[in-house]
Amino acid sequence: MKKATTFEVGGKQYTFLFTNRSLAMMERSIGRSILSIMSSGQLEIMQAMTISTIAAGVKYGLQELGDKDAYDVIDEICDAGGSIDVIAANLISSLLATGLFTRGTAPEIKADKVAK
Repeated sequence: MKKATTFEVGGKQYTFLFTNRSLAMMERSIGRSILSIMSSGQLEIMQAMTISTIAAGVKYGLQELGDKDAYDVIDEICDAGGSIDVIAANLISSLLATGLFTRGTAPEIKADKVAK
């Protein structure tokens, strides 16, 4: 299950990695199950990627967070030339990479090719 996805913005690497515990914490934070989001169609998934959902994903899945606030890291990524869309696309890729939201083998996703 532990599959990291990495993306680069402004010459800095960012890595999402989710565990069952971090996914549960994310769900608690947003008040909705990740399964309910990921089992929707593509449009519904993108509509569910609110700033709060993205911030929860950053808080519980981004390995470079350290002691920083999730919103500060989002600002850092955007200031370096990234965008909310870049973060959301890589968050979705990372959630899919866990293999928990797809049947069979998790799809091979190269997050660094998803909206740099």
